[in-house]
Amino acid sequence: CLMLQVAELRLKKKGGHAGHNGMRSIMEHCGNTKQFLRLRVGIGRPTGITPVSVHVLSSFCKEDREQIDYALAEGVNIIRMLLTKGVDRAMNTANSRSK
Repeated sequence: CLMLQVAELRLKKKGGHAGHNGMRSIMEHCGNTKQFLRLRVGIGRPTGITPVSVHVLSSFCKEDREQIDYALAEGVNIIRMLLTKGVDRAMNTANSRSK
């Protein structure tokens, strides 16, 4: 997610596609609904004059890759919590982690 800092996680109950074509496709295949959970992982905004499309499709630098790997592991823990403790507890945990 461009709107989140690199490796920042956010769990949402619903929302729009925010211009994300993959999310748009999922919503269309689900009957144009916004009513599903999503775990967003931040990739940050491009710096300088880098176009958004280049930023989104580029590989992460080593430091960002390490942060993303950690965030993905944390994301698995959040999904486990979602399944065992419920949506509200998982959202509180995911969305209160430091940026």
